[in-house]
Amino acid sequence: MSQCLVNGCCLEDGDGFLSYVGNNQGEWIAETTYKYVGKGKGEFNVNQGGEKPKPGMNWCHMVGLLAFFVVVAFVALLLWPTGDAKKPTFDCESEADNFLVAWSAEKMAWCCRKIGKGCSNLRPQ
Repeated sequence: MSQCLVNGCCLEDGDGFLSYVGNNQGEWIAETTYKYVGKGKGEFNVNQGGEKPKPGMNWCHMVGLLAFFVVVAFVALLLWPTGDAKKPTFDCESEADNFLVAWSAEKMAWCCRKIGKGCSNLRPQ
């Protein structure tokens, strides 16, 4: 059984088959052909000399815009103020009348620095 290719050239049984051997290494080339199937039914159009794509958002613009917003959100997250999470906060109103005995040195220093209460160097031993 023979296999006919383009221009009436045929391979007879036992002649082998076509396989890719590399760029400019073989004797045959593959050619793509197109067939008109009707308006709105195909996948390709003829580009009429310099016709440019229609303006507007396409997937490439959307991916770029999404990437931009992801970067902006990441930078904003990095720069967002988180407060002073390492330092404790204290209730400077509780036991304020007896702060010299009831408060720790850390609480006295914090309350003195933040709201001006508990400021005394007189701490009983």
